[in-house]
Amino acid sequence: MTACLRAARALQPLGTHPLSKDAMKTHCAIALALATLPASGAEPGLQITVSGLKHEGTPLHCALFSKPEGFPKDAAALATVTAPVTGGIATCVFARIPPGTYAVAAFEDRNGNGKLDSNVLGQPTEGYAFSRDARARFGPPKFDAAAFAYAGGTLTMQLRIEY
Repeated sequence: MTACLRAARALQPLGTHPLSKDAMKTHCAIALALATLPASGAEPGLQITVSGLKHEGTPLHCALFSKPEGFPKDAAALATVTAPVTGGIATCVFARIPPGTYAVAAFEDRNGNGKLDSNVLGQPTEGYAFSRDARARFGPPKFDAAAFAYAGGTLTMQLRIEY
């Protein structure tokens, strides 16, 4: 992000009113988010868009699972991706995924430690979401509740964050 801010300052036309640091951060976050989307002609895959996110610039961590064992722990994930939160939305893209049955777990990693934090009672303190909007009740949902069929090609899925 710092390199992006430096480049934005350097590329700003002379004689124009300088953009605020917040505006430059927004432009950089959008550019980074667009860079995670497949270009036309790129390999198809899963595009997971999560909405309702509250913290701009925070990374959204997404994990893709192909079996119930270990769901939703990262160690059991087939693949993980992070995407920046911009305008309350983030999109994680998983490319080159073969057809099959999958489930997605995502969380807003506010402190950047790579894990879903919880309080002393074990309740999440960061926003989380699961495919098929599976609900967490006294613990994470089962794989089957979040599982969906992927036939190949491009599949776009919308998830809503829970706090």
